[in-house]
Amino acid sequence: SKNSFDNKLNFHKSLIYSFGLNYALDSKISFRTYLTNSFGSSPGTGILTIPSDNEILFGSQIIYTPSAIEIPIIEKKSNEFYSEGLTVSKAGILNIGDSFYDFTIDNTGSYWVNFKKGISSKFNFIFNTGIIKDNAFVNKKFSSTYLGLNNQNFRVGGKALLLSEKNGDKFSSSIIFSGGRSFGDSWPGYFFAEVANTKKLTNSLEFNLNPKFAFTGTGNPSTIGMGFIYKLNNKIYLIPETNIGLNEANTNFTFALRLKPNRHKYVDIYTSNAYGLSDLGEILKSKSQNFGIRIGLKI
Repeated sequence: SKNSFDNKLNFHKSLIYSFGLNYALDSKISFRTYLTNSFGSSPGTGILTIPSDNEILFGSQIIYTPSAIEIPIIEKKSNEFYSEGLTVSKAGILNIGDSFYDFTIDNTGSYWVNFKKGISSKFNFIFNTGIIKDNAFVNKKFSSTYLGLNNQNFRVGGKALLLSEKNGDKFSSSIIFSGGRSFGDSWPGYFFAEVANTKKLTNSLEFNLNPKFAFTGTGNPSTIGMGFIYKLNNKIYLIPETNIGLNEANTNFTFALRLKPNRHKYVDIYTSNAYGLSDLGEILKSKSQNFGIRIGLKI
């Protein structure tokens, strides 16, 4: 039948085609990307082209099957102390079933609440929300538009483990991604992606090197994040970090003193001129040097 029409409402027959790739991270999580000119995935819409313009669309999906049986593989379950960086993430993930919470507040009154959950052997679910009250932003194009002053921000995403030192790889590597909105007048949204790479240099020193990218409607800022986590002893860590601006982003610096009273919690006392400690805020800069505290808890 005539399943396609142009912007002048001229109907004609058109071939429907789709091409894609499925990648199974583990038995519970898989990723799908595809190209198609189909209007939809239902039987009724799947045979129609995009209305008014027979063009190719790009799509992606995350497929979670909670009832799937874990495939037995040779893998060392991590019993190490779980922690994260502040503006530069580590590649490691939570064990399946574990949860992690952290709460951050600084001298401007800005705050962030983060939640992570291990939902498979190689994937963590991530949710965070917060409000930025720092009005000393340098990059107004992105700071005021996509984060907003005094706007509630909501972000949902995930962390997929690709390589792991504890399983014999030369370094650990994960892909971290999120999407969300700033709930102000216009509800602007953006997509954020980061490749976290962690190398354990000694028993006391870890190095992180993370390319970061934000995809917005007005530009695509990017940085290279670098940071060390240095273990002075079992209870005190030093964490210097920097994000080097590449495209439309700003170079910033963060330093934290981490106090770890036990295996399941830590407290960070930090100073930073990053505009925020989550996603887009990590790759932008504030005119002021802010001070704050972060409390992390693993359950």
